[in-house]
Amino acid sequence: MDTQEFFQLCAGKWFSQHTSHYVPAQPAQSGKSDLTIEEIASDDPQAIALCQQLQIDPQLATLAVRITWDGSMGSLLKSTKHAGSTVLVVIADPQQPDRGQLLRQVGSAAKKPAIAKYQIGNDDAFTLITESDEMRSEERIWFASPNLRLRTQMWKGANGSQIATFYSEIRKVESPPKE
Repeated sequence: MDTQEFFQLCAGKWFSQHTSHYVPAQPAQSGKSDLTIEEIASDDPQAIALCQQLQIDPQLATLAVRITWDGSMGSLLKSTKHAGSTVLVVIADPQQPDRGQLLRQVGSAAKKPAIAKYQIGNDDAFTLITESDEMRSEERIWFASPNLRLRTQMWKGANGSQIATFYSEIRKVESPPKE
């Protein structure tokens, strides 16, 4: 599977459930979200702006994706709503189409865009590694079936904190019209 095929398989509306475990010990949190993943033109103004902000030639973009979410996260005692969007721009390695860079812009202007490295393994799992002085995140995404996507994420902060999260995501399939 190449990057284009992977993101085509990701496109659509999803219901996501996840559980996060925190180290040092804090109560686990769970959440649910509605996700929409859509491919956008690599010359979309947001994709071009992201490339320019990170000083990368927008002509290198092989595809761009917009992800929006609306959901909640919390414990049994307290839940908080979260909603937002991000734009991803894929810069594939021309020599190795199963790897490259992924640029990510979070909807909030307060958050700095990130450049991550990705690779698609022989098992068709997409592995994404994001590193900075403050943290390291490794996320792995794979499909159990075309309508069931699974993800794990390990996040480690420079201060020693860690978060492990497991996601299960079910594609929302439109019901056929009633006759």
